[in-house]
Amino acid sequence: MSSGQIETATKLYFTAPDAMGASTLIPKCINTIEAQKIYHALKKPNNFVFCAMMGICAKFKQPELAQMIYSDAKKHNIMLDTKFMNLLLKVFTTCNKMDIALHLLDEMMQHGPKPDSYSFSILLSGCTEDAHRSATETVYSVLVTTGIPQNIFIKNSVIKAFVATSQLDKAIVIFDEMVRSGPTPDKYTISTLLSGCTESRLVDGERIISSINKLQIKLDDVTIRDMIIFYASCGKLKAAMDIIEDQICKGTVIDAKVFTILLNACADVRNFKLGYRLHEITDTYHNLIHKNNVIKMYCKWEMLDRAINVFNDMLIHGPEPDKYTYSSLLASCADIASEALGTYIHRVYLQRSKSSLEVDNTLIDMYAKCGEIEQAEQVFASMNEKDIVTYNALIFGYGMNRCVEKALDLLDIMQNKGIIVDAQTLAGALSACNHGIKVDQAVHIFRNMKSRYNITPNKYHYACMIDTYARAGILEKAENILEECPHPDSTMFTALLSGCRKFNDSERAKRISQKLITNDPMEASTYMLMKNVYAKQNMWKESRESTKMMSKYSVNRIPGKSSIYIRSCEADHDYGSEYNDKVHSFVVEDDSHPLVKKILEELDRQRSILERQGYIADTTCVMKELKDDEAKKEHLWRHSEKLALGLGLILGAAGTPLTITKNLRFCSDCHEVARLVSKYENRAIKIRDASSWHKFKHGVCSCGENY
Repeated sequence: MSSGQIETATKLYFTAPDAMGASTLIPKCINTIEAQKIYHALKKPNNFVFCAMMGICAKFKQPELAQMIYSDAKKHNIMLDTKFMNLLLKVFTTCNKMDIALHLLDEMMQHGPKPDSYSFSILLSGCTEDAHRSATETVYSVLVTTGIPQNIFIKNSVIKAFVATSQLDKAIVIFDEMVRSGPTPDKYTISTLLSGCTESRLVDGERIISSINKLQIKLDDVTIRDMIIFYASCGKLKAAMDIIEDQICKGTVIDAKVFTILLNACADVRNFKLGYRLHEITDTYHNLIHKNNVIKMYCKWEMLDRAINVFNDMLIHGPEPDKYTYSSLLASCADIASEALGTYIHRVYLQRSKSSLEVDNTLIDMYAKCGEIEQAEQVFASMNEKDIVTYNALIFGYGMNRCVEKALDLLDIMQNKGIIVDAQTLAGALSACNHGIKVDQAVHIFRNMKSRYNITPNKYHYACMIDTYARAGILEKAENILEECPHPDSTMFTALLSGCRKFNDSERAKRISQKLITNDPMEASTYMLMKNVYAKQNMWKESRESTKMMSKYSVNRIPGKSSIYIRSCEADHDYGSEYNDKVHSFVVEDDSHPLVKKILEELDRQRSILERQGYIADTTCVMKELKDDEAKKEHLWRHSEKLALGLGLILGAAGTPLTITKNLRFCSDCHEVARLVSKYENRAIKIRDASSWHKFKHGVCSCGENY
């Protein structure tokens, strides 16, 4: 019927309501209100009308209305059939009312009408989460007692329910029964079981796959996709790749989801060989999702040159980059602090894409993390649309670049404009105060969070306050904030321990570390900070005890890593182009770089120059037990920051700026060396550590020696 015909038929119906008209019109209603009007106009609804109403309840997920209709049907002494009860079951299962559905099943078993195979299929389809474990077992046990023949459809429904409720063992038992006595498993059986097999169930998954040929199960593209995904999720990337290669030879078009999962898996485990091959295969598909995933993979590997090559190819041959392309690349530029590449991507974005709030926000973050806060401000000013993320990105950027007053001014601007600040906004403001060691401003924000902003301080806010006090040397108040926090975590303890190390408070450090080790014995930074506290005061016995504790609990520490990106346009050397447009990373005493001998020669040269100018190595930064001062000095000059600096000096053209990133805070000796090198080499040096930017120029650092 057309809408006009339905309207005419409805008007005619209300002149003389009858069951046939009601059962015809109710299924065509666009909402439950219209259906109820038609239903209530009848004096004696019949079974067909009740079924029609129950269908509407299922369509619009109205369990309360369904219960009312069910009660009405019983009042009218209608002989309800299984079809009606199945519709009622469907309402309750789709509305996640499994307790009511089970009660209804019990009623059907005792008083009728008896459930059929479709009744159990509906009930099993409602078992979709761990909370339904007992419901799945109940439904299956009742099914077995009924003696209803369990065809392939029912068996698959049972297996699907057990898998969905994290009861894979029971699903596999059903599968084994099917293999022995039928019905023969089909492609849906295989797909469902594989979806439940994770890395811990690799053996089960491989056994299920091995049964395919034995049982002569015909597979389709979906089942093959599920096999590939299973292998990829279990880390068996070669097995997954073998299936893909086989399918490509057969001319099969591989699902985009498969490539997404495999590319992400290759990125996670750094499987370069398979990653390159996947890039080669996906290139033939000319698909935007594939291109974005390849770029994401290369960015994760810090192979920004390859990511940029894919991007440039997209600009020439398509597909056109989208906001996800730009966001991935800009985030990677932020990670390695490559402002030049970020600027290039920004320029292309302005020329070829419509404005995107998400990309604009990423641009602010990128420029801030590259130490170019003025550029971040320009992006902010040019945006027609801003959200809370925009303001938060700039506030955090100001903090990272030690522009404390600007961060606090922006917070005031937000309030004056009526923009509701959130917890992240205040975290950014506190972080800015922390980087600038502005204790009074931080205390004012922290103590007024609830009364002024109606925001309860979270763990990050407490950690910022503790770190601010600790960096200022006000360790007692830092410890008071720690005690004040309802549920302190390791970040807060380690912030206070860092202050203890800086201000040589070993007694407080010992007390704090013992609390943290009791709460979280697996937190590596606790042991490392304690080692550093003791080492700084030449308490080597205690330092060794911290090392033993790490071994006892099998704690793995995060190594300090420094990275430098060498751009070809800023390079001037004779070592080969393979060193250009690459991220070079170092750890302490790293000798893995091909140019390590040249790097060490350059560092020895710099050390000689600086010592003639009065530089004295700060051996309190040595956290390793060494015999004499000379050994300590040698160790200091093998810190990861200095190795990265040495590479930059031998590869970069004279006078070009050097930008280094480090995942942890860097030591006072590396800070002093960077400051002096910037003076005597007459070149700008920027180092971003875990805390903030340090911009060295003509022998002066932007941090004002607050690090």
